[in-house]
Amino acid sequence: MLNALALGITDAFDDACRVEGLDGTEATALIALLDIAHAGSIRRLSFVLGVTHSGAVRVADRLETRGWITRAAVRDLRSVELRLTPAGRQLGRRMRRHREDASMHVLAGLASQEQAVLTAAVESMLARVVAHRLELRTEGLMPSGGALCRRCDFAACGRASGRCPAQAATSST
Repeated sequence: MLNALALGITDAFDDACRVEGLDGTEATALIALLDIAHAGSIRRLSFVLGVTHSGAVRVADRLETRGWITRAAVRDLRSVELRLTPAGRQLGRRMRRHREDASMHVLAGLASQEQAVLTAAVESMLARVVAHRLELRTEGLMPSGGALCRRCDFAACGRASGRCPAQAATSST
């Protein structure tokens, strides 16, 4: 049931991506460039998205062609810095809202006590997911999908104030 729920939420986000004229990787890249890969390189974007370097180049090419990012040479001239344009930032925020809406639609029918119980359960499960992903990395394996927080809204999860459950799980291992 949990898998079906996760797929339903993901499908709702994918539907929003199609409405916006994006694929899921492009939307995720825009969201990630808002926080986790802010002013990042192709290498950083590749890691965050969990795609090859050439895959990240292709995503960046598409985003640049559509006017959502710019590239700027950095000091060593071997890499470029990716920056969201104002239009890219606006679309990234909109995609983040679509992602949140997909989740909130599912939670809307729960009473506040049910939401509190679910929050505690999800935080516990998320800690185990983070621990497993860290174990894989320790073994030299790369978890599928890239960075776990690639579609997160850092303000919403409380990352800056130390309330992000994924960040807390990383710190405790």
